[in-house]
Amino acid sequence: MQEELNFQGVEEQTKSLYYLHIPKTAGTTLIAFLDAQHADVEICPGQLLPELFSIDRPRLGDYRFFRGHLWYGLERYVNQPLRYLTMLRDPLHRTLSWYSHVRRDPNAYRHERMVREQWSLLDFVTDPETQWDLVNTQTLFLAADLDFERLAADPVGYGMRTIRAYAERGNDPALLETAKQRLESMDFGIAERMQDSLNLFSHVFGFDPSMPAPRLNVSAKNFSESEL
Repeated sequence: MQEELNFQGVEEQTKSLYYLHIPKTAGTTLIAFLDAQHADVEICPGQLLPELFSIDRPRLGDYRFFRGHLWYGLERYVNQPLRYLTMLRDPLHRTLSWYSHVRRDPNAYRHERMVREQWSLLDFVTDPETQWDLVNTQTLFLAADLDFERLAADPVGYGMRTIRAYAERGNDPALLETAKQRLESMDFGIAERMQDSLNLFSHVFGFDPSMPAPRLNVSAKNFSESEL
């Protein structure tokens, strides 16, 4: 585990906010709501690692809101204490949503093979070369420790190798315990209870609950459990 920076004594309400966006957990909808609560100059524009690393590092200290697929431990790179927010989703629903997304988006990882080989859902979740990022994804986003200096130098190669190594640990109880411990220190909502989650966030953070939260990036195909 990477050495943690010492931000002890920093009040929660004075920390910058970080929405750790786990893929396919209604994040696009939540980001629209959270962005509306902040001034544009407060929002870090980098939602993916290459975008984040393209920003001059001293500028990162000026932002008050970070959001994206930026993994756990971002405070080590931006060098400021962060208050974490995340969303969780039923793992079956999340995987079905990801399958639908990859099938329809030409830019998605695995899309070309899926279309060419006419993958079923079973193919999608079991292909040995591509399913590494489907294994306990929500746990890994909370439990994986990445060296952000190495990540900045090689976000795709180093990042993929590291997460694949974590995924190969399978149902390691230590990973689950780490994820649970970290989740206890975060604010989080449930995608299936989006409006309740937005109401909770508004209460905890003092947000304006009337800000819009449109349903964005929703998968066109919804599967029933009887279809699986």
